[in-house]
Amino acid sequence: MTRTKGSKTGHRHTPHPLIQIHKSNYVKALEDFCDCIFPRSSLDVAKVLEAVKATRMGYGRMQKTAEELGIDNNKFNAIIRRLKDLGILTRNYTFSDVFQNKLTAISTFYGEYSGKTDPIQKALQDANEYLKTKGYSGTFQPRFKTENKEED
Repeated sequence: MTRTKGSKTGHRHTPHPLIQIHKSNYVKALEDFCDCIFPRSSLDVAKVLEAVKATRMGYGRMQKTAEELGIDNNKFNAIIRRLKDLGILTRNYTFSDVFQNKLTAISTFYGEYSGKTDPIQKALQDANEYLKTKGYSGTFQPRFKTENKEED
């Protein structure tokens, strides 16, 4: 196997087998992202992601949530499995910290690259610059909830 530039082990970077993003499959919107995750039912993936965001997922509530979203149970479970396989969801049916941190890093990079920063990103950057000027070595980083427990 040939080594790629910057590769120490000689292995090429291979994308996750379930997701293919390349030049002919740009991700410009949520629909494109959902289409990469589950091409046959991208609208259903968007519904599931919204349900995760609204903390409507959880043990004992899955069938009810699938019915509310109007998604067949088999398709719903397949979407959940795919999201877990990709590392987007945790066992508790919340967005994983790794996924959220990667999205934050991408959006921060894009904001700095394009000059279009989110107000929250701008506030974090300003706070970190202030800490540097005062001689502090720490930085402010976004924090995410690891568990959202909601009792019905």
